[in-house]
Amino acid sequence: MPTPFTPPSDPLDPGASAHAWRNLYRAAEARAARLRLLVEAGHALGLPGDLPQLLGRALDHALAFSALDGGLVLLGTPGAREWQVGATRNASLAVSLPVLAPLLPAAQPLQSQDVLAGMLGDGPGAMLPVLLQLPLTTAESVPLGQLVLFSRTPRHRLETEDMAALRLLADSIAATVQRDRLLERLAERERQLAQLVEQLIDAQEAERRRVAHDLHDGLAQVAAAAHQRLQAFAERHAPRDKDARGALEITLGLTQRAVQEARSLISGLRPTVLDDFGLAHALRGEAEQLFSEGWPVSFEERLTQPRLPPVLETALFRIAQEALSNVRKHAGPCQVAVSLASVPGSVHLVIMDNGIGFDPQAARAHSCVGLSAMQERCALLGGALTLESQPGRGTRLSASLPLKEQ
Repeated sequence: MPTPFTPPSDPLDPGASAHAWRNLYRAAEARAARLRLLVEAGHALGLPGDLPQLLGRALDHALAFSALDGGLVLLGTPGAREWQVGATRNASLAVSLPVLAPLLPAAQPLQSQDVLAGMLGDGPGAMLPVLLQLPLTTAESVPLGQLVLFSRTPRHRLETEDMAALRLLADSIAATVQRDRLLERLAERERQLAQLVEQLIDAQEAERRRVAHDLHDGLAQVAAAAHQRLQAFAERHAPRDKDARGALEITLGLTQRAVQEARSLISGLRPTVLDDFGLAHALRGEAEQLFSEGWPVSFEERLTQPRLPPVLETALFRIAQEALSNVRKHAGPCQVAVSLASVPGSVHLVIMDNGIGFDPQAARAHSCVGLSAMQERCALLGGALTLESQPGRGTRLSASLPLKEQ
């Protein structure tokens, strides 16, 4: 702590009074410089930029404050053979430093007599003295590196308060390094999660394709064959009894319905049009199917590229399937509008109807499986799903997913 200012004992001595006030002014200037260092360096570390840029800004402030010639921010742990250089100023001078030379990738081992001569400052090729080496550690005392400041010529030792300010700056640099590493780990985990989600969706769709193939080759074929044989039997051996003919017609209707249900189930599991022609054609087919069932439907498509990534096409198709299924079950007679559009960076699916509507909060309270599944699909791909509805006012569902331009 600085020595508190004591007014001169003789207030009539102008020389003593001026000297005391000059010392007080210099002390205030020094405190202001220390405060300015911490404030400006903290602001610089908070500005946008990658880690080398941030460390370089902090290093500039440290050199300006200490009036030294150069410096480095070294990242690594004690005992490392080579440290990563996070930022440098006058790095060419640092190669001659006896303490830092073994750590830098481009440095050559120094002979003991060279080190001794450099420390003594003998001759034009004298080594540069290391003035400051401040450790960079986390709040949990985990070492992250060093802040090193040096000079061409020996300088006076910094005051205790100046050193304390530089140590606080070193702590801020360490926090920035730790934050950057945590963000890198988070980004890597997000990449891994995205890969796992894509693999999961691919596995689900592969299983759907397998089940659809098995149904097509098994149940659907058996049902179709049974219907054809029953039709042939009815034509060749038409019963004369009215009740028997009625029973046969009912049986024919049931077998035909079984064939239709099997084909509908196969199409719902994995429509071939989605794989062959893309999302827009598949959604158009879903809209036409709804129209054939009696709902007035409009479909609009504004895509900037013919095909989307398979994982996005699958997710949006499943969301549309679920939404149109809910229209069939709950909306009542109404008009339906389906739109698919892409803009730079994202793709949007919107499905609206003017049906009876519902209370979304009540649906979430009852753990609606379909709604939860749609939200999870969007969230896993980094997108968002919004649902707007009121009783008697219809429903609007919007799904937005991030899209990388191809």
